[in-house]
Amino acid sequence: MKSSTSKHALPIPTAGRSARQGSRPLTDIPPACVDAAASRLVTIRDALVQESKYAVQINTMIWLARENRQLRARLEVERYNTAVLRQALEHQLHEALTDPLTGLYNRRAMDQRLGELWSETGDGPLAMLVLDIDYLKRINDTYGHVGGDNAIREVASTLRRCIRVKDSAFRYGGEEFLVLLPDTALEGATSVAESIRGRIEAHNLESSMPLTVSLGVASRRAQDDPVGLFERADRALYQAKHRGRNRVVHENSLA
Repeated sequence: MKSSTSKHALPIPTAGRSARQGSRPLTDIPPACVDAAASRLVTIRDALVQESKYAVQINTMIWLARENRQLRARLEVERYNTAVLRQALEHQLHEALTDPLTGLYNRRAMDQRLGELWSETGDGPLAMLVLDIDYLKRINDTYGHVGGDNAIREVASTLRRCIRVKDSAFRYGGEEFLVLLPDTALEGATSVAESIRGRIEAHNLESSMPLTVSLGVASRRAQDDPVGLFERADRALYQAKHRGRNRVVHENSLA
C-alpha cells in the first residue's frame, strides 16, 4: 500500500542537524579564528577612529584657511581705510599750514619751522628776511582787490624762484612775508634779499602796476632766540620803509 504523503511535502529534519544545510554552530568555530576576527575588527575600528581624527584635522585646516582669507580681506580693507585717513589728515594738515591765496606756508607753519630750525642747526648760521609790499593799499585802491591779490601772488612767486630747496618762505600777514635761510650768514642773506627786491622791481617795469618791496635782514647771534631774531629783522624792515622803501636794510646798518 502506497503512502498518502504528497510528493511535494517538505522533508522533516532529523535530530542533531540544522535546518539549513552546511551551517555550523558558533561553538564549533575554532578559538583562533574567533581571535583573528576580533583582532581584525579592532584594526578596522582603529582605522575608522584614525580616519575620524584626520577628518577633524582636515575640517579644522579648511576652517583656518577660510578664516585666513577673511582676515586677509579685512586687513586689506583696513589698509585702504588707513591710507584714505592718512591722505585726509595730510590734506587737512597742509591746509592748516598753507596760505590759500599764495600757496606759501602761513604764520602757524612759520612758528613751527623756526622752532625746528633752531633745534636742528644749533649755533650754526641762520638768517631771516622780513619783507613788505610797498603801498599795497594804493594798489588795492587803484586796481581793486583783484590787483592787490595779483601783487601778493607775484611776490610769493618771486620768493619761490629766489630761494633754495632747504629755505622756507611764508606769508604771515596781509602784505608781509618772511623767509628763513639756514646755513646762511648775514652777508649771504642780504644778497638774497637784494635779488628778491630787484626781480620784483623788474616786474614793475614790465607791468602797468607798480610793485616794489622793502626788506629787513637779520642773522642769529650767540645766545639768541627766535623772538630776538625776528625783532631785529623787523626793525631793519621798518628802517627800509623809513628810508624810502624799495630797498634792503640789514641789522648791522641800524642806527
